[in-house]
Amino acid sequence: MKTDRVRVLIRHTEIPRRAAGGGFGRFLKGDLKLGPIGHVALSTAIGVTVWKATGNPLAVPAALVTGVLIDGDHVLDWIDWIYQGYRKHMIVLLHAWELVVVLLASLMIWHHPIFVAAVLGYVGHVITDHLLNSTYPWTYFLSYRVYRRFRSEWLHKSVPPDPIVGPAPFWANFEPTVWKLVRWRRKRRILRDRKAAGVAVAEASRESAGD
Repeated sequence: MKTDRVRVLIRHTEIPRRAAGGGFGRFLKGDLKLGPIGHVALSTAIGVTVWKATGNPLAVPAALVTGVLIDGDHVLDWIDWIYQGYRKHMIVLLHAWELVVVLLASLMIWHHPIFVAAVLGYVGHVITDHLLNSTYPWTYFLSYRVYRRFRSEWLHKSVPPDPIVGPAPFWANFEPTVWKLVRWRRKRRILRDRKAAGVAVAEASRESAGD
């Protein structure tokens, strides 16, 4: 168990050198990931688009089911993390580019509006997770995760906590978009308080020097 944790630590210390892109790339990969709210908004937009294009309103719930409930596969990961005591594996069985290819190919055979919306909802979810989550390029290929035995150090990048605000709370794993807003407001308040404290100390020092 201790050896596994050391391997995870060593793998994650490589992140500053290996993270994709510079400042903006790192910002995208670690700061804009979608939680339930973001996936609901994206899936709703996809469903409404298919509805308007086909006239079938059931496209909206179809896109929501596949675009949001796909995250139900995280339950296996959470159980594993609780059992292991740390993030040893990344399983997410339903997040797979292989399935994206199969579903998109099936649209050439069957293109009922509800099926189209369901496929696009799923594809939109996988694409945004691939682009915005702190993962490696091959992470969302199920075959690659199997090859790596679902070991997290090969699949997931550890994003260091904000040096000013500190580590994210547990609930931020479920809705990172809300945490980003909370963190932004908290950082502004901390910096404002520090600035005010610095001004007060400087004034006190000047008064002491004058005396």
